[in-house]
Amino acid sequence: MLQTLSSTQFQGLWQEFWDTKFIKGSTINYISPPLSNPITFTLLIFTVAALIFIAAILIKRQFSKQNFAKCAIVSFMLAGVLFGLRMDLNWLTMFKKDVKMFSGKDIDERIAASSGFDLKYFMDFVRKTVPEGEQVREIKIDPWDLSHTLTKLGNYYLLPKMISNKGRYIWVYDFSVASYDPETNILRVNDSVFKARLFATYRSGAYIFKIMDDN
Repeated sequence: MLQTLSSTQFQGLWQEFWDTKFIKGSTINYISPPLSNPITFTLLIFTVAALIFIAAILIKRQFSKQNFAKCAIVSFMLAGVLFGLRMDLNWLTMFKKDVKMFSGKDIDERIAASSGFDLKYFMDFVRKTVPEGEQVREIKIDPWDLSHTLTKLGNYYLLPKMISNKGRYIWVYDFSVASYDPETNILRVNDSVFKARLFATYRSGAYIFKIMDDN
């Protein structure tokens, strides 16, 4: 198996092994599979361990079972150190990105930067725009739908007083599965249908509607 690993393949795989362009918070302890090589990173680690083992044997020139065992332990320990350094590089890369993204920013700016959109600012707009004493309607969304989690996050910013199953206002954001017909005033949000009117616009893709009647 090791004989099939050419120098060109090894060099390409080695470069990809240290590539951190795809590091994300959800993949911090994960190395992306090779893109340009059918050979796996696991094989690369074992190849390095084998090369260290062979080098250690040749240096000592002692071909006893005891020496073989010592060299095998050392080779796998050094291969493990290599793998540990690669994992630490992930953390260092993420820390570098975090410093660049969050350093010198207040909590609202950090939330907006981490989520990748201005949901936090939009929810502040909702809080200030919805009349005092009114509440925002809690929409039923399939828990397996990505918009479910993001909608829950948006509503979290309105807690504890502005969320209700009978609220008369609905917010719609970029990730919302929604449509609105201004001629009929029909608002569809996921599987829910309302007769509503546009109440306020934060920007294109981010709106507040006032429910006129439930269909």
